[in-house]
Amino acid sequence: MKALLLVGLGSATGGMLRYGAAQLLLRFSSAPYLPLSTLTVNCISCLLAGLAWSLSERFLPLQAELRLLLVIGFCGGLSSLSGYSLECVGMLRQGAPALFALYMAATIIGGLFFVWGGLCLGRSL
Repeated sequence: MKALLLVGLGSATGGMLRYGAAQLLLRFSSAPYLPLSTLTVNCISCLLAGLAWSLSERFLPLQAELRLLLVIGFCGGLSSLSGYSLECVGMLRQGAPALFALYMAATIIGGLFFVWGGLCLGRSL
């Protein structure tokens, strides 16, 4: 139960920051069709997730609870791309480039397919 609360707290905080950043970046975006806020938040989330993970491995082993709060919760709430990216890099670090390529392709192609399917399903209702 404690783990769920930590992930929930981190996710809520990351999600609120994502919304705030999107609102702020929309004011400065000159390209309305380029999702600059999503790109920016995804990159920042990936940077923070990688930094937190690396620091926890090298200098200050983060307790499992802190990792749940910061990496899974906060960075996941900010952008699910950070978790996906950590998993992909983990596969490369473990010497599994074929699995990495398969997972990357399946996630991107599958995501596009299921978004399209959801749109078609929604239109048919």
